[in-house]
Amino acid sequence: MKVAAIADSDTIVGLKLAGVKLSYVVETPQQAEEAFDKVLQDQTVGLIVFSEKIADKIRDAITNLTSQKTIPIVVEIPDKRGVQPGRRDPLMDMIRRAVGIELKF
Repeated sequence: MKVAAIADSDTIVGLKLAGVKLSYVVETPQQAEEAFDKVLQDQTVGLIVFSEKIADKIRDAITNLTSQKTIPIVVEIPDKRGVQPGRRDPLMDMIRRAVGIELKF
């Protein structure tokens, strides 16, 4: 399975250095929607990484996908400015949904 990334340019550079080959630099909600549609057409993509700010721009589309399918997995990561205030850790939310309990570290 492939990993795809949809994020700002700084985040994409970091993810490319980590080995993510399928990536889309986006700035506007329209660009994010178009990139998301392209990624969803590729059946070999198993994980989509978004920066938090970009994911917020297309929240409805992401929620629609994640409520209907388990693959591809959608993960949101902070950009270079850090975690947005008031955000919950998306990985902990996925674990809670999968396991049925909330883990505390």
